[in-house]
Order: sequence, then structure tokens, then C-alpha cells
Amino acid sequence: MLPETQSKRTFVFRKYYEKYKHLWILLYFFVYMAWFNYVEKTVTTHFHVIHVPIDDYIPFCEYFVIPYLLWFPFVGWGIAYMALHNKTDYYKLCAFLFTGMTIFLIISTVYPNGQYLRPTYFTHHNLCTMLCERLYAGDTPTNLFPSIHVYNSLGIYLAVTHNKKLRKNKLVCLLTLILTVSIILATMFIKQHSFFDEEIAKSEERNRMQMEDFTEEMESQKKNFDELLQSMETVYRHAAERKK
Repeated sequence: MLPETQSKRTFVFRKYYEKYKHLWILLYFFVYMAWFNYVEKTVTTHFHVIHVPIDDYIPFCEYFVIPYLLWFPFVGWGIAYMALHNKTDYYKLCAFLFTGMTIFLIISTVYPNGQYLRPTYFTHHNLCTMLCERLYAGDTPTNLFPSIHVYNSLGIYLAVTHNKKLRKNKLVCLLTLILTVSIILATMFIKQHSFFDEEIAKSEERNRMQMEDFTEEMESQKKNFDELLQSMETVYRHAAERKK
């Protein structure tokens, strides 16, 4: 290989590395999937049953499997958009998502949980019931507390509504809200989660937001305090110069 060609390739590699090096934190998903597959294989029969009375009044509706499955491209789109357009929002979103996902894994490991809400058979068959059957076959009714579908959906919605560009697009915000609400409802209507899971996930989201607001307030106060100190130093320096 000619030295010039190798130098050009090195330059191109460095250029792309500097531009996309922030994507390395997405390797977390490999850790998450490995840990999740472990608890999926180990938690099968002996677990704490998640159930509240309201679950018995929520009917099964196979059509909600559509927004449930849309969760995967929805989360992928949210992360990809932030990664390509706003690194600050991207880091905040990943920190938000990864924190909740890690808490979920820890809970699933130390507190095995599951549910018996799924229908044992379908009274009719269509495309949506077929999708539900495949979903049930590939995803056990365990390790569901709190709901990552709910937590991550709310995370993407908050990221969109806090992004300087996207929050100005009312259509995008509306569609994101509709999809987020549909996904939350879907987890209950296709019997993937208990109502209790949803409330815990939303509570975790609220606590996380309150902590972020507190942190931002503390940073703002620190900035104001630093500015006050600088002003005092300036006044003191001027006073000292006048005495001389």
C-alpha cells in the first residue's frame, strides 16, 4: 500500500471517529441484552406474581400489539436523532434510558417477578392475534417490573419535547405523544404487563425528572454564587487599588 493512500485512509478514519465517537456508549445494549437473557433463562417458575385488582377489568385487545411493536423503532429513532443532531440531548437521553434499564435489571435479578395475565387461547384469529402469539412465544411473562416499554417511551417523549428543534414541531410532538400513550396502553391491553408495572415505571420517571430538576437548580445556584464571588473580588481589587 502506498504511503499516501494509507495516510488518506487514516485521515478519513480519524475524521469519522471524531464525528461519531459519542456512539460508543451504545455498547451498553450488549451488556443489557446479555444480562436480560440471563434473567430470562433463570427466572421461569419461581417468581413473585405481579397483579392488582384493576388488571382483571382491563380487556384483552390484540390490536394494541401494533403500537407495542412500534416501540422498538420508536426508541431507535429517538436515540439516532439525538445522536446525529444534538450530542448534549443524546447524552442526557442515554443516561436517562440506561439508568432505568439498569434499575430494571437489578430488580429482576434480586426480585424475580412475573404475571399470569395472558389469555390461554384466542376466541378468534387474525393478523394481530398471530403477532401476539409470536410475541408470547419469544418473550416470557417474567421480568416485567417495572415496564421498560413505559419508561423508555416516556424518556423518548421527554427528549423530543425538550429538544430545541423538535419541540417547535407541533406535529412531531403530537405524534410522539399519541404513540407514547398508545404504547403504555398496549402493554396492558395485550397483557404484557400489570397496571402496577405501569405506575411504578411512571413513578420512577417522575423521580428521575425531579432529581434532574434539582441538579439543574443546584448548578444554576452555583453559577450565581460564582458570579457573586467574581463581583466581590472585582470590588475588592478596585478598593485596594484606590488605597494605593
